Amino acid sequence: MKKYFKVVIFAITMLTMLFLVACGDSDDATDSSGANIIDVSDLVQEPPVEPDLPDLQDEPAEPEPEPEIEPEPEPDLPAEPQFIYIPAEDRVIHERTFADAHDLIDNIRVGWNLGNTFDAVPWDDAMFTMSPTQLETIWGNPITTFEAIATVHYAGFDILRVPVSWHKMLADENYTIRTDWFERITEVIHYGLQHNMVVILNTHHDERIFTFLDDGMDESLHAFTTIWEQISAEFRDYSHMLIFEGLNEPRTPGSPNEWTGGTPEERHNINIMNQAFVDVVRASGGNNADRILMVPTHAAAISEEAFSDFVLPTDTIADRIIVSLHTYAPYFFALHVGENSVETWSPDNANDRNQVLWGLDLAYNEFVSNGIPVIIGEMGAVNRDNLESRADWAYFFASEAANRNMPVIWWDNGGTGLSLNPGDGENFAIIDRNNYTQLFPEIIAALMAATLIFG
Repeated sequence: MKKYFKVVIFAITMLTMLFLVACGDSDDATDSSGANIIDVSDLVQEPPVEPDLPDLQDEPAEPEPEPEIEPEPEPDLPAEPQFIYIPAEDRVIHERTFADAHDLIDNIRVGWNLGNTFDAVPWDDAMFTMSPTQLETIWGNPITTFEAIATVHYAGFDILRVPVSWHKMLADENYTIRTDWFERITEVIHYGLQHNMVVILNTHHDERIFTFLDDGMDESLHAFTTIWEQISAEFRDYSHMLIFEGLNEPRTPGSPNEWTGGTPEERHNINIMNQAFVDVVRASGGNNADRILMVPTHAAAISEEAFSDFVLPTDTIADRIIVSLHTYAPYFFALHVGENSVETWSPDNANDRNQVLWGLDLAYNEFVSNGIPVIIGEMGAVNRDNLESRADWAYFFASEAANRNMPVIWWDNGGTGLSLNPGDGENFAIIDRNNYTQLFPEIIAALMAATLIFG
C-alpha cells in the first residue's frame, strides 16, 4: 500500500511540472491572475567551482629569487684617533693613595720612559747658557707635548718615567736649580698625572756632580742632598702618584767594573746616598712623609756582585721603598750594536729563554721573595728590523716579570732608525712623538697582553 501511494504522488508531481513548462519558460511569464511563474531552474543550485589546487604529492614550486640589492658604499671614515684630547681647562691632576709599596705594585701595569729628553746632556759648559727647550731637544727629540703623553697613555701604559739631568740647569755653585727648569719639568709631570698615570721622577746622567768614590764623596753627598732638598720642596704636596727615584744607574763611568757590579767602595757609598735620599725626602714633610720612593743597586744592575753589599735604607714609615733595577737581556740581542749583535730571539729556544729568566729569578729571590718590591725601571730591545723577534721577546720578558710581581718600564729614547752597524745608535722608540702614533703596535700589544696580571 505504501509503495503504491508513493507512485501516485510521484505521477501527480511530474504532471504539475509539465503543465507549468507548457505555460511558458520565460522568466517574466505570469498566469491569468498576474502571478509570477517560478522557473524550477531557479530552485536548483549550481555546484560551486572548485579552485585548481596543487597536488599535495607534488613538490612545492620554488619561489622566484628576489633581486639582489647592491649595498650602499660605506663612507670614508677618518682614522681612529690615537688619544682623546682634553682641553687645558678640563685637565685634572689625579690623586691615588697607596697603602704601601706592595699596593702600588698591585695597581700599576706597564710603563714607558721619556728617554733622551730631559736627561739629554751636551757634556760641555755650553749647557749652562742653554734654555730648557734647547736642552730638551739637544739629542734629537721634539718638545714633549700633552698629546705625546696622551698617545702613550691611550696605548695602555700607566707609568710614565721622567729621567731628568739637574746639574746642567744649575744657577750657581750652590747647586741651585733654575726656576725655568723646574717649571718645564713640572709641566710634563702634569701631563702624566692628568692622564691618571703614576709618574717616576729621578736624577739621571748627573755623574758630573755625583761620585761614588771615597775621593770626592763629601762634596758629592752635599750636591746630592741639595738637589733632592729642592726637588722635595717643589713637589712636597703633589699627588702620591708622583714617585721619587733617587738615582738612575749610580756607577763610575769608564771604570773596569762599571757594568759588572762595581767595587765594595762604590757599593758602600751608594748605600750612603740611598739613605740620604730617603732622609731628605721624609724631612720635607707634606705628602713626602709617606711618598713611595725608589732606590737602585750599583748601576741598577741585576748581578750577584751588585746585590752583594746592597742595604735597603731605613725609613720612618714601613714598606714605602721599591728597588729599581734595569736589564737588557740577552745583551747582544736587546742592547748591543755592532759586531756580535744578534737579530733573532725565540721563546722556543731554551738558551734565549734562560738568558732572560736568569736575571728575573735572581731579582725575585734576592728581593721580592723577601718582601722587598721591585720595578724593572728600564728594559727593551733595539730595532734591528726584527719585529717578530722583538714582539716575542717583549711578551716573554714582561709576562715572566709579571709572574714574579715585577712591573716593567720600556726604555723609549726616541730612536726610530735601525741598530745594525756600529754608529747606528740604540733605537728603542715604539711611540712616534712627532705624529702621536704607535710605531710598533705589535710590541705594545705584546706588553699589554703580558701584563694583564697587574692592575
